[in-house]
Amino acid sequence: MNQQMNLKKRLSTLPSWRSMVLVAACLLSFAPVAAQQKIDRLMDEIESRGVDVNTVIKRDKKTGKMTYMTRQMTFRSRKGNYAKKLERAFDEESRKAVLVNHSNGRYKLEFEDAEGNTSYYMLTSGKGEPTVRLCKSFRGHGYTEDKSYQFVWDAETMKRYREQMERVRKQMERVRKNFSEGQKEKEKRVAEAREQAAKAQQQAAKVRAEMDALQRDMKEHPERYDISKKNGATIIIRKKGM
Repeated sequence: MNQQMNLKKRLSTLPSWRSMVLVAACLLSFAPVAAQQKIDRLMDEIESRGVDVNTVIKRDKKTGKMTYMTRQMTFRSRKGNYAKKLERAFDEESRKAVLVNHSNGRYKLEFEDAEGNTSYYMLTSGKGEPTVRLCKSFRGHGYTEDKSYQFVWDAETMKRYREQMERVRKQMERVRKNFSEGQKEKEKRVAEAREQAAKAQQQAAKVRAEMDALQRDMKEHPERYDISKKNGATIIIRKKGM
């Protein structure tokens, strides 16, 4: 009889299966949050060392809830210490990311939860003491960009674009002239003309890609540009140092 009572007493001190399931669920629920905080802690640490951070936050006018946020910093990693720490953090967090993109010094992670989508982007260039560009962005579910304005190139950008396109036009004209003369040329000259044509086409494609990239950057990072209105048009000029 005493043995049965002692056994019941020992069993009563053990946690119930419901308690064990509850504890396990709590631990699992905190795991993704803790994982996503690793890069945040490193960003806070880097900022505390005097690195400038550009932060943009947008909130809902009615609720005051944050709907959009970007946090960016660029710094030189002495002896590559922080570059290595960040890469390890990205590697660890990538296991829980919904999107992982890693190649040639570029690293991008995307996470999704009930609040919205959070992205981390890192670009590392150079050796020894590499330059690191780090960015965190958040977009709440249902957030949409303001598309009520149109993009108008500023005078400096348009001048550079026209100069590049004029150089391409002249180069293409020289190539066409060489072929239209109808003179017999040596194979070397023909190969050179074809090479010039290919380079001209590549340069034209590069110019178009640069302009497309600039437009995408203005859409994704409006904080980098000054916006003003003139004669019914919206003028967008890139800020110095951005």
